[in-house]
Amino acid sequence: MDNNNMQKVAKTSEGLDIVAGVWVFLSPFIFRFSDIPSALWTNLIAGAIVIILASIRLSDQGSKMTWPSWVNVIVGVWLLISPFMLNLSATPAFMWNNVILGIIIMVLGTSSALSNPHSKGSTPHDMAHMHR
Repeated sequence: MDNNNMQKVAKTSEGLDIVAGVWVFLSPFIFRFSDIPSALWTNLIAGAIVIILASIRLSDQGSKMTWPSWVNVIVGVWLLISPFMLNLSATPAFMWNNVILGIIIMVLGTSSALSNPHSKGSTPHDMAHMHR
């Protein structure tokens, strides 16, 4: 895949990540679990982080960095496990919303990070070979 196509994949992934982040942020109010403080704050904070980091990646300077995408992958993992870690798996709206959005955000973050044509030298494997 050439650099132009890689950039398109990364930008598309980050644009979709922003949409997913907005959904996570609004979901406590849409699915009416905003009365559960741990569920509310988990989604407000996670949604805001995803939106901010995906927006950074869409900027000209951010397009050269992969760390915001990898942090979004970690946020996706948190969303995936949060219903179980917060003992809220019996709240179906919270559980399914976060499991599905967690997977989506992990996939989009990974896709964006791996599609970065500027990422040469930014993985631990690349850095190890640069210092030889």
